[in-house]
Order: sequence, then C-alpha cells, then structure tokens
Amino acid sequence: MVFTQQHRLDLVNRLVIFEAVGHVDHVDKMEVVIKKAINLAHIHNLKGILLDLSGLKVTYDNVLMIDAFVRMRDEDWFGILRLARLVPNATHSHTHGLIAEITKKFNLPIKTFDTKVRQLPGYYTIMNDRFWLDTPLEKMNEAQWESICDGCAKCCLHKFIDDDEAETAAPTAHIQTGEQIHYTNIACGLLNTKTCNCTRYEERTVLVPDCVKLTKENIDDIFFMPTSCSYRRLHEGRGLPSWHPLLNKGKKAKMHKVGMSVRGKTVFDHDVELEDFEDYIALWPIEDTD
Repeated sequence: MVFTQQHRLDLVNRLVIFEAVGHVDHVDKMEVVIKKAINLAHIHNLKGILLDLSGLKVTYDNVLMIDAFVRMRDEDWFGILRLARLVPNATHSHTHGLIAEITKKFNLPIKTFDTKVRQLPGYYTIMNDRFWLDTPLEKMNEAQWESICDGCAKCCLHKFIDDDEAETAAPTAHIQTGEQIHYTNIACGLLNTKTCNCTRYEERTVLVPDCVKLTKENIDDIFFMPTSCSYRRLHEGRGLPSWHPLLNKGKKAKMHKVGMSVRGKTVFDHDVELEDFEDYIALWPIEDTD
C-alpha cells in the first residue's frame, strides 16, 4: 500500500490538518510529515496541528516516534503549538495509551484521540491575535493564560531574602518592607536548561514542594517573579516584551538571542551547596530589555 498525504489549512480554528493514508514503515517518513506541518503552522501563524492518522497503518516502533517528538521539542520545533493525533478507534489501544503516558511524562504538547468529536473541543482554543491587549489576565481562558508564559525559566532559579532574624533557611510567601530578593544562577534540577522547559511540568509542585504555581488567584503576590516576567509585565500594565514567543511565531529564538532566558547561565541545585548561595548571586535575572 502506498503512503499518501495531504494537508489543508483551517483558518477558522487556526489549524493545519494533515491526513495520511496507506502504510508507513519507517519513523523518518512520519517525522518529515510532522515537521512539514509545523513549518506550515509557523508560516501561517496558526496555533495547532491535527494529524489524522485514522487511515494509516504503521509498522515502525512507536517508541522511535516518541524519541523523535522529544528531539523536536529539545530543538524548539513546537514553540507554542499544540499537536493532536487522531488514531483508529480501539486499534492498538495499548500502544496509543503508552504513547499518551510517555508524552505526558516528557511534557510534550501532544494528545491522542480516537474520534474528531472528542478531539477538537477543549484542546484547541481559538485565540484572537493579540488577545492580551483587551483581555485582562483574570479573564483569560486556560490556553491564553498558559501562552502568556514566555518560557524564560527565570522562575526556576533559586532566590533568597536576607533575614537576620531567621535561624535556618525556609520558604516564604511574602516579603517585608525594605527586604530585597537576591536572584542566583542556581536552577532547579528538573529544568532542561537548553529548552528552558520543566521536564516534569505537570508534577513539579509535588516533586518540588517549594515550587510556586502562578495562578490568577495569587498573581497579586507576584514579588517573587523577575521584572521581565510576562505575567508581571501585564499585571503592571507594561505589555508583552518584543521578544515574547507570541510576537515571534511561537519561537523562543529571539528571547534567547537577547539574553532574556536562563540558557547557558546556570548550575543545578544538586551540584552546589545552597548554603553558599551568596557565591551564586546574579544580576542578569532582573534585567529587562524593553
């Protein structure tokens, strides 16, 4: 059976829809298809990709496909894109369940569905261009809220407040008048310092109890976020920075180029003694370019 593919743009839902039919015997062929879809989505400033594989038979090891997805994530192919796989109903259910479990573990922006009815609602959210200009943070839906994160990973750095009265170091949820936060270049051990993504994003607050999840409810206590943080910028009425992925086709390249991410500047917390934090105090985390 011959492998054929076709694509179309759904500009209403802001999707690239790829339909593949036939037989694929090598993961490289599928990787080419996915990268082509990603390029089209970036060119047309779309938000998601639908891979309709319901008419496709694959005979390659699906673990190799996961390896390809992880590699593409590490090379920043996805940006803010979301990718959904539509697979034959009840076919290879164990395999697809395994893929779903692995993609969640590796924090991949991919979900698997067996019907189109189940797939589109709730996964792809239509977001108007520059929605942040007229939608306050507290009114944003989940997809909009998540997309405001610029992915700089500065929030994953250890920060300290000098307190002469404290006998031992302890986490705090507030800052006193006159106190100052000292940022360090010590990064959480769960951080991928190349992609600036958390490797266990969904489990981060469980694995790292001191990790604070920023929400609409605690955004008023945003003192622990750097001044360049896009949530903080919007909260303070300063708008998104020019290097934000939402203003650069979902890519982090400009952010890295202007030095606003942690890439190439950190050490892991499991490699240092946190009691010696003064040796790792850094000024670059509090810098903002515009």
